[in-house]
Amino acid sequence: MITRSDLTDFMQSFIVSEKYKILYCPIAKNACSSLKKMMVDIADLTESVKSQHPDVHILIDEFKLGIQLSEFNEDKKLQILNDKGFFSFVVVREPYKRIVSAYVEKFVLHRLDERQWPHTAPVFAAIQQVEPDNVDYNKGVSFKEFVDYLITTDDGHLDTHWCPQVLYTDKVEFTSIFKMSSISKLADVISSEVGRPIEIGRENQSSNNGIKSSAPLWEKYPSELECLDLNFESFFNIDIESKLRERFKADYSLYARAK
Repeated sequence: MITRSDLTDFMQSFIVSEKYKILYCPIAKNACSSLKKMMVDIADLTESVKSQHPDVHILIDEFKLGIQLSEFNEDKKLQILNDKGFFSFVVVREPYKRIVSAYVEKFVLHRLDERQWPHTAPVFAAIQQVEPDNVDYNKGVSFKEFVDYLITTDDGHLDTHWCPQVLYTDKVEFTSIFKMSSISKLADVISSEVGRPIEIGRENQSSNNGIKSSAPLWEKYPSELECLDLNFESFFNIDIESKLRERFKADYSLYARAK
């Protein structure tokens, strides 16, 4: 039973379909753009309301569609969170792959995009040992440096795109926990719940279609990476994996429980 004292900031971002009794816990870097779009699609809203903004994150956060848990009063929030009649779900990702995805998107491909700086500036500043206003975004940081930052920084100071996934799921007993690789299974379940075929697209993927490289990339800086194919294998290192397994031990346990 979730009580008022159990409510977290992460719970406020949960997406609700009261019509179909579905509750979704979005986790950054875990197909959340695609899954939020799906939740908007099944929402009991007019098409004109759904199309107010092309960015689904802005649409949900700023246009107040009435589907985010933060928009309900406290009693209603607790009622939904404790209602076993809801199909509640979350999608989790293999922790190493999630960290690589976050690094490639935020610290390589889009590091010069000012919209990313609220997320990345504290990391750049800590690694480069400068004030946030003096960060060298062009130089950036290597993947190895980013991992070292994650290992030495408390959960409470980590951005939502690379903080532990268990912070999102804490205190909630979900009906189902899906792996990213099982998105098609989730689509089948949601289709059954709403009574019509549901497709889950692949929104906001980070891809640069660059030159394939057999060389390890974890110590290289972004300027050396931009023209390369930034696949997961190129960032894999057994020592880094060992560090991440220790740092995100609870996430690995959560991922092992997923289907």
